[in-house]
Amino acid sequence: MKKIFAMMLALTMGICGMGATAEKTPAAVYEIMPANVEAYWEDGHVMLALKDLEAAFGLAVTENGGHYTLDNGLNCAAFQLGKVSCTISNLVEDTQAETLGLEIAPVETDGKIYVPAELLQAVMGEDAVNIQGERVTVRNDGYFIHGTPNPMEQQKSMEDLSKKVGFEVAAPEKLGDFRRTELFSIETMAQVMYQKGERELCYRISPAEDGDNSGDYTDYETVKTEKIGQVSVTFKGEGEKVSLAIWTRNGYDESVGVREGGVSRDEMIAMLKELGI
Repeated sequence: MKKIFAMMLALTMGICGMGATAEKTPAAVYEIMPANVEAYWEDGHVMLALKDLEAAFGLAVTENGGHYTLDNGLNCAAFQLGKVSCTISNLVEDTQAETLGLEIAPVETDGKIYVPAELLQAVMGEDAVNIQGERVTVRNDGYFIHGTPNPMEQQKSMEDLSKKVGFEVAAPEKLGDFRRTELFSIETMAQVMYQKGERELCYRISPAEDGDNSGDYTDYETVKTEKIGQVSVTFKGEGEKVSLAIWTRNGYDESVGVREGGVSRDEMIAMLKELGI
């Protein structure tokens, strides 16, 4: 996850016309600094490389067996490849997820996932993403996310993060083989990012509310709850792999999500113990 800048950033994607054979063309340039966001158009719809959006905007992407989520700390889109129906959830307000019909389905081609620009608009807000024909302009200044301030802010230190969310956050420099990379506050929730090569781990802690602050709405094949020490932990994943662990203790909801394949149950339990369970 990359930095979300406090200043205004404008991203303009110029999409060149193509014939019957669509060639994907790098088409995104920041006014302030370059960004490699690959984009192409198909039947009048702009398609954007999902991984590039994650890097350019600090959006969180999770994947599990063809089920994907994309969130900016405020809104979360859950979608599948080849399907035009997706769900949009607000991660801050306790509201029911809404079903959104896309005009074109997300696809995988040449080993990359591409999503329609309207999906980015659904997550970042109509005021933040302007789609006009084959041209997309994105405002990422932190003030135009569904008309409300963007709640996600990067913090420089654990001390700064603790001050921002209003409680002391304790997260080790390493969780298993994952190393701590970035710190974010999302109103009263702390989000600590870890990385191992290309794989990411997200640890979240926030005042207890509904028991699940992960923002991961994937319908996992396996869901089990068991006691780890004195804490009841729910594990979610596919087969023997665990992609998500959620629990509540001492008045706080906590979660650990591992993207791209998950980890073994023993690895997850070892990391939970490193978090003090």
